[in-house]
Amino acid sequence: MTVLFQQAITAHQTGNLVEAEALYLAVLGSEPDRADARYNLGMVYGQLQRPADAVREISLALQTKPDFGQGWFMLCEFADAIDQQELNRFAGEQAVRLMPDNARAWFRYGLALSRLERNEEAIAACRRAVEIDPSLVKAWVNLCVAHKALGQFAEAEAAIRKAIEAAGETIPDESMRAADENQYSYLHWHLALLELTTGRYREGFAHFRARFCGGTNWHRFESPKPLWRGEDLRGKTLLVTVEQGFGDALMLARYLPLLKNRGVRVLFQVHAPLAPLFKNWDGADEIIPYGVSIEGSYDYHIALFDLPHRFETTLETIPTRMPYLPASAPAPDEERLLPKDGLKVGIVWAGQPDNIRGRNRSIPLDVFSQIFKGAEVLFFSLTRDKRQGDAELLRQLPVTDFGPLLTDFAVTARLIKQLDLIITCDTSVAHLAGGMGKSVWTLLPFVADWRWGAEGEKSPWYPTMRLFRQSQRDVWEDVVERVRAELVKT
Repeated sequence: MTVLFQQAITAHQTGNLVEAEALYLAVLGSEPDRADARYNLGMVYGQLQRPADAVREISLALQTKPDFGQGWFMLCEFADAIDQQELNRFAGEQAVRLMPDNARAWFRYGLALSRLERNEEAIAACRRAVEIDPSLVKAWVNLCVAHKALGQFAEAEAAIRKAIEAAGETIPDESMRAADENQYSYLHWHLALLELTTGRYREGFAHFRARFCGGTNWHRFESPKPLWRGEDLRGKTLLVTVEQGFGDALMLARYLPLLKNRGVRVLFQVHAPLAPLFKNWDGADEIIPYGVSIEGSYDYHIALFDLPHRFETTLETIPTRMPYLPASAPAPDEERLLPKDGLKVGIVWAGQPDNIRGRNRSIPLDVFSQIFKGAEVLFFSLTRDKRQGDAELLRQLPVTDFGPLLTDFAVTARLIKQLDLIITCDTSVAHLAGGMGKSVWTLLPFVADWRWGAEGEKSPWYPTMRLFRQSQRDVWEDVVERVRAELVKT
């Protein structure tokens, strides 16, 4: 070992990363094929949050030393960080080939397979990981995720319960109404999604509070005022804070009138595009657009998705008084947009393109357009966010495009009010139309979001909604054909 290389290692081990980088580069300046220096430099870059540089250096090290299992393992991790998923998978495959008894290597390989939606293979890899090390929590979690992606909910739940056990955590029994959410971790959030999907709302909504306990992207609203934990609020003011997406806010707004009925003054924080819809709504006393400063004129606060838990909601007690969402009368120019006669159908085939879940739920327009064949109806597009090529294709179809008019949800609601039926993928429009009591046909992926349940055509949240589910993952053609056939009958 050269003096320079030893100096680099010392700097690295003592956390002097910039100095270690310079010293490793100096070593490689005279010995460019030195695999250990390349690998160590890659690890420095990883610690400096430069994963692309880490991938480059470790890849070069492996060209010189292809049987270095730990190198393949770390390449797997850094390739995942920069979303190079084929490289991630290949590196994982090499890691388990060279280190067949390394549980973490099998987990990383399984995770790489999951990223590519090769879920059957991911399950096999993660099962091997937990056979070697049953205490490897992340392998149990990925096993849960892979089973869930295949619609294998019982197996997914068994895996997440094993993860909770391996983490040394417990699952509070009964409804957990009084349980402090700080007893939970992100593992309970995974459990909550499965409980909710399979209709166990009492337990599921209690565990859903774990979304704020780390491991997710959600954080509780920070306030000097207390969190509402079920105290009598008569005569008090409650701030209900926004979270998650537009559809979530529209879906759970139904709980605010229940609070009003209990004598509570309700402040409702919403996304700015929703604020015009709720203006003068009798379900809340004040609407506060997200981003606007909130004064301290309230007594308690709560996140919107905690309300089903606080109201002890079960599958049978979902508030379904319709309509609960407001919709003002169309303006004269909006009324002139639609003819008086004929069956008028609004359509939505895509959600927000930057939403990962939205991409999975959206339907290519060239597939969705098969709905139009043979139907004696008038179609109106309510799709605001179009994909590349959609605008050109839409101009060739028998559809009136309202997309450019949709500046906020109040406009969308006024247009929906004039339509007879909405056909949509899983987007906020489904919740808006459903909450307005309109007839809605919602097209769902093979494994749908928890709120739509695991099976069936009926939605417990929206009595006027009909669900059309994929029978095969990522295949929309059969769903679209079923919708088209039903529409022809209408």
